[in-house]
Amino acid sequence: MNTIIGKNKPVKVRRRVQRTSYKASEKLTVIQEAKRIGVLAASRYFGIDQSIVSRWKNSEEKFNNVVSGN
Repeated sequence: MNTIIGKNKPVKVRRRVQRTSYKASEKLTVIQEAKRIGVLAASRYFGIDQSIVSRWKNSEEKFNNVVSGN
């Protein structure tokens, strides 16, 4: 965090974290790996938060429909 000196008191400024978007096919790859080695191990391997991998795993059917075009 950077500190900016205001007239009255210092104000802390947060830098935004760059969000990453993933294609449905990439999500399915992560899901398959999570099924094979577990959610925690897959999240560490791909560098994606464990809660995101769990959410993707629960939404697997939706991603399959997107990839297949349904």
